[in-house]
Amino acid sequence: MKPTSLLLVPTSIACFCLQLGIPQTISNPRPSRGYLVADTMKCDGGTDDTAAFNALIATAMSDKGPSPAPLELQTVVLPAGKCRFAAAPKPIPAGVKIVGNQNRNGTWLIADYNETNPNAGFLTWDGSFRTAGSGNGGGLESLHISKGSGKTGGSAIKLAGTDDAHRVGFMVFNDLYINSAFGAPGYWHRDFFIDGSCCTTQGSNGVRDVVLTNFHFGQSQPPDEGGTILVLNGVHVYMSNGLVFTSQRGGIHITGLDNSDNRSSHDVLMSNVNIEGSLIVEKAQGVSYSGWLAGKLTTINGVRNCFISGTLEATIDNAARCGIASEQEIFTPGVVAVSNPDSAGTLRLTNGTAVYRFQRKFKAVPICTASDNDAAAPVRVSTDAAQLTITGVGNHLVSYICIGKD
Repeated sequence: MKPTSLLLVPTSIACFCLQLGIPQTISNPRPSRGYLVADTMKCDGGTDDTAAFNALIATAMSDKGPSPAPLELQTVVLPAGKCRFAAAPKPIPAGVKIVGNQNRNGTWLIADYNETNPNAGFLTWDGSFRTAGSGNGGGLESLHISKGSGKTGGSAIKLAGTDDAHRVGFMVFNDLYINSAFGAPGYWHRDFFIDGSCCTTQGSNGVRDVVLTNFHFGQSQPPDEGGTILVLNGVHVYMSNGLVFTSQRGGIHITGLDNSDNRSSHDVLMSNVNIEGSLIVEKAQGVSYSGWLAGKLTTINGVRNCFISGTLEATIDNAARCGIASEQEIFTPGVVAVSNPDSAGTLRLTNGTAVYRFQRKFKAVPICTASDNDAAAPVRVSTDAAQLTITGVGNHLVSYICIGKD
């Protein structure tokens, strides 16, 4: 006969460990205070979860906390499964964070409807909650976002505002996969849209302080070139470790309302972001990009302080004269700092001509190139073993680089 006392041993041990305060491993623990578990959402791929989602978001926000900081927000935790939305949920008015089950393919949000307006968001944060500043914080983590079978249109994620006191900011989006692969092919117009057109106050313009990292975005058909990710009047936008792929006219477009300081995008940094499409930069200042670009690079006159680097398997139209460092082209609009002026430097043309006499005599005629710093004007370079001669326009400042052998 099997001893029944053996059946009590694991329970006894567990109780003993609890008495000692030893932590136990629990499968699928429920989050602690501050988290709102989405038990009311079915996420079975068939049920419309829109109303349940709206109710959860409303529950996650309160301004009944103690003064002077009455705003209290909870993190919404979604279950594993396919959460279907037959219509776009209501805009999220405060900085609520939404997380999946810590597996990018574990929790799917499926926009199972058609949308004709490319700027209409599926998940939209707009900072419109009655408490000023409530749009700060929040974001998404570990989610797969898709259009429904054969469904098209709209922006998967949209960040916006109504005025300086009611806009989103300080948001983090991490570990996201956006496509249209749930059933028959469909597409988004945009995958990620930062719309800062609400706010043009000098020194505090736009939608500000947004981090997007560890992302894969595809299956978009934006109405404008490069608009898979569209940043319009965005400030302090940081993208890293991402891929934009399989899109028609897709890519990343950084722009503003115009070139004025309070209506343009500022400080947009993209690091290790790979684009199968276009990178377009206009109406912006302080933009940097590093990664792999296969498609087209376009910079528009008026952009200030920009630098592009990486592997550029792309056509290049650099009207803004951004600095470029790639296997295809090296270009600098400013001064090249070197210890030896025989290698690089700047010269001021006098009536269209400047001559630099090399400090050392080269065995072979060095190869030199030059560019006009003051305008997009042509320059002509001629060299011999003793000197460099540059001809161009008026009294413009020009930069030169020479490669030679002593």
